[in-house]
Amino acid sequence: MPPQQSIYLAYMLRLWQAGQSENGPVWRAAIESPHTGERRVFAGLPELFAFLLEKSEQKGTDLHLNNKE
Repeated sequence: MPPQQSIYLAYMLRLWQAGQSENGPVWRAAIESPHTGERRVFAGLPELFAFLLEKSEQKGTDLHLNNKE
C-alpha cells in the first residue's frame, strides 16, 4: 500500500484590535496563503473560525482561500 499523502493548510495570520464594544474588544483578522498569495479579511474572530473550520472539513486538495463549494 503506498504511503498516504498528507494534506496541510498554511496561512499567515494577522490579528488587530479595532476598538471596543459592550462585549469587549473588537478583533479583525486577515489570513494570507503563502502558496498562492491570496488574502482574505474577516470582520471578527467568529468569521475567521468558521472559515478555518470549513477549510479543515473540505475533501481533497483544492483548499484555496476563495474556493467555494
